[in-house]
Amino acid sequence: MNITQVILKQLNPIVIEKLKRLAQSHQRTLEEEITSILEDVAEKEEEQTRSEGFWDMTLQFRERMQQENITFDDADFADLRRLVKRLLRKYGYPPEKQEKAMVTVLQQAELLCKDWAA
Repeated sequence: MNITQVILKQLNPIVIEKLKRLAQSHQRTLEEEITSILEDVAEKEEEQTRSEGFWDMTLQFRERMQQENITFDDADFADLRRLVKRLLRKYGYPPEKQEKAMVTVLQQAELLCKDWAA
């Protein structure tokens, strides 16, 4: 018995009918539809986990900027990017997703540092 069959055994028949209609609208089998839904949920959960990791990186980034007395106004952007890249490697962030992650961390840090720099 595969995972889809286990899931289907546990679902209310009304939900199964809705899933069948959804699968039909996407031109998928019921199994493909359930797989797609589960993959979407897993991807969103991973994204949420990474987003929480961004916050930790952002706080470390801000702390490092404070230690080195750097502000966004006077910092060399390349230096900031290198610092964030090191943090991303430290957290085991996949290289192919680092550019987007770097932008997120820099934006969050800039917002955090506005209060500190004032």
